[in-house]
Amino acid sequence: MENVRRWSAAEGDDYEIVVVTPQSETVDLEHPKVIWVRTERLFPPGAMRNRGVAIARGEHLVFCDDDVEVDVADMRSLTVRAKSEGPRVAVGCRVCARYSFWAHCADYCLFSCYQGFDEAWDVVLGSALLVVDRNIFTKLGGFDEALLACEDWDFCMKLKRNGGVTLFVPTVEAVHRHGRERLRATLACSYRYGSLAGMTVQERYPELTSARARLNTALPGPFWSALKLLPQSAYYCLQVAQRSLRRDPILLCYLPMVFLSRAFFLAGTARPIEKT
Repeated sequence: MENVRRWSAAEGDDYEIVVVTPQSETVDLEHPKVIWVRTERLFPPGAMRNRGVAIARGEHLVFCDDDVEVDVADMRSLTVRAKSEGPRVAVGCRVCARYSFWAHCADYCLFSCYQGFDEAWDVVLGSALLVVDRNIFTKLGGFDEALLACEDWDFCMKLKRNGGVTLFVPTVEAVHRHGRERLRATLACSYRYGSLAGMTVQERYPELTSARARLNTALPGPFWSALKLLPQSAYYCLQVAQRSLRRDPILLCYLPMVFLSRAFFLAGTARPIEKT
């Protein structure tokens, strides 16, 4: 709600704010820039976002989670970059919780795709803050509403399969108030994310995923999952360190937790939750 208040008070009429929320949530803000979309219940992330897109009128869509704080100026900057790169380019940025030791630890454990320091093409972008051309988003069918998690990863893969690209812009950084400030909560969240995600995206896009991901899908079952868990967690830590350690030395303290978190995530993927 704080974001909505900030955005509605900002100058300019070149944007609208569409908020998708269950009917059970209290709404106490009315503003000409704000459009409320009330749903009968809380749907999976992709379904909630698609309902907002159905109402939105802009040429570009800026997806922002309710626990992310970002200024209108930064959203405009990302949108300008997306426009300059063309309609088949989706743009994301840094989304971090550097306000406490454990919150920033959770950044690397749970949201490593937001933590890069270098501009990068063809990477997975999280939908916590994502800019995409409306026409290409609609043409590709939007987010998959059947997915309980990783709908943003799935969309990035779908975009790439259809000739699009993704762009990570590190010069814009938003604050992530994700609330995971204890190791126990982070590990529990990692396991749940793994259970919600399963191996669905890897199975859908084998030609676009890494050899390591293809190995995961080729060797299912509890025995192989247990055998792969430790080496794959270690390899993941190396990737995270290679991407961010030089620019963020505190990551060295976090790596043991990143290893544990990845192991919990992989354990969760071996026991996926089915959508009801």
